[in-house]
Amino acid sequence: MAGIAGGSLVGLAAVLLAHPAQALLDYPRVDALLRVGTPIALVLLAAGAAALVTGTMAARPRDGLRAFVAGIVGAACLSVTAIFWVHGEAAESATQRTDITEKQELLGAMLSAALDGRRAAAAQLAARTGTAVNEEWLGSARQLLVDFTGSRAVTLVGPDGSQLPGFGVPPGVALKVLAGCTLPKDMIRLGQQWAINTDDSFVMGVAAPGNRSLVLVIDPADLAARLQKGVAENFTVFVGRGTGLDGSGLDGMQRDIVLPGAGTPAPAPNLPQFQFANTGLEWRILLHPTQEWFDEHHHRANTFVILLGTITAAACVAWIRAGARVRAAGARSPDASAARARIAVHAREALSQEASHVIRARLRETARALDTVTDPRSDATTREDALRRIGASLAQAESEVSALLETTAYTRIVRAEQDAMLEHLYAAVTLEFPGGPTVHLDRPVPPGTLAEVQRELGSTTFAVLTSDNPMSMPGTPHANMLRRSVLALELRNAGLVHRPVTGRNADGSWQEHGFAVAAGVGESDALAELHGQNAYYWFDGTAFSIHEMTGQHRTIRLPRDPTKQ
Repeated sequence: MAGIAGGSLVGLAAVLLAHPAQALLDYPRVDALLRVGTPIALVLLAAGAAALVTGTMAARPRDGLRAFVAGIVGAACLSVTAIFWVHGEAAESATQRTDITEKQELLGAMLSAALDGRRAAAAQLAARTGTAVNEEWLGSARQLLVDFTGSRAVTLVGPDGSQLPGFGVPPGVALKVLAGCTLPKDMIRLGQQWAINTDDSFVMGVAAPGNRSLVLVIDPADLAARLQKGVAENFTVFVGRGTGLDGSGLDGMQRDIVLPGAGTPAPAPNLPQFQFANTGLEWRILLHPTQEWFDEHHHRANTFVILLGTITAAACVAWIRAGARVRAAGARSPDASAARARIAVHAREALSQEASHVIRARLRETARALDTVTDPRSDATTREDALRRIGASLAQAESEVSALLETTAYTRIVRAEQDAMLEHLYAAVTLEFPGGPTVHLDRPVPPGTLAEVQRELGSTTFAVLTSDNPMSMPGTPHANMLRRSVLALELRNAGLVHRPVTGRNADGSWQEHGFAVAAGVGESDALAELHGQNAYYWFDGTAFSIHEMTGQHRTIRLPRDPTKQ
């Protein structure tokens, strides 16, 4: 016992003195214990040394000394294991910090880009503002709100900061927001850009003709929540906004936007906030991971280190005691054989665990390579290198399977089945236009149902297009949102009038967001092909049809004839 106690005290002191500078994110209590300070570690070291000296003097020459040495060796093995484990966790925490920091920077960059896009769109609308409200201006203002989700209202204010009658979309919303804040009248008169915060809105202004400002009211919580999806879903997101024009800079975190993460809250890591400036205001992003995120990023290899270290310590203690007994007896006794058998069992277990660890490590490498390939931030060189690592062992099998499938009748059968499934799924969709109407494609379209949509689009015929889930491969909500933003900008740049529409299946388990577009068939084909879609819908003024972009490129009129299904 003296050997175990002395070795444990000395080992604990060594662990405390050898702790890494990097804090452990996964184990905050262990990290707090490691940082109790050098004086306590020195006290433990002195107590351990005293126990070792006392044990050495009290140990008997044979069995007592062997037990004493076995205790020291076992404690030393455990201490070394603890040191390796702590440093392994520190390295893991460094990787986690880098990941969290990158996500903070990415979220900040996306938020800044979103604000820049809204300001640029507002500036274009302001440049087209005349002296009197007109349908073209109101239509452009409504379209701005459609294209830039999170925007609440658009209005025009005069040099005195008051809203001009008729220039509010939707009517009254901006007036309610502006009633509770003081607009920078000097900046409006001088034709400068400006921005202010209210309790629940972010208000930016851009210069308009006649010493006026076009004001865009944004819901920062909704904007941040949409950016959170796909980027930081397993994080609680804090977005701090500065007060801006009054010169006081950041106002602490009193105006934080707090977006809870998808999971159980975990202890907040001590990480710096990411700060950026946009539209005259200071912003900062802070992420707190959930416990699920920590579990997902936890390296099981560190747990195996503790397990293997414990097995090694037990094996060393057993070997010293059993080996010493054999030497004392002067012969290989049955007890020594049993001890060697036990050690062999432990060795096989250790080898099995290590082999399992190696296999898991290779699987993690493959997973990381796949993450690199699918990460939109990776450049072409990084993706090519990751694909080369994955594809080296799969290239031959892939070519053989592809050659066999391409030359058999089975391939044609599969393609025919896929075409039939595509037709079946597309023909049973329900189209929902915000504010109405709702159209079931498995039924004839009642006359006049789409009159309001046709009026807004300025065309009796139109296409229903989406950029979500190219080739019917499900994408993340964030990826689909980015694709949709690109499609909306393409439609605006092409001068194609459009309005949002959502397609759902019968049970609501699947949906895609897109646009009804006043475009010709040629333009619609090009857009669908550009965004990798299997098909799109075309309304000819009386009925919908499916225009296939793959397979036989059929045009399938809806609703389908039940006798031919």
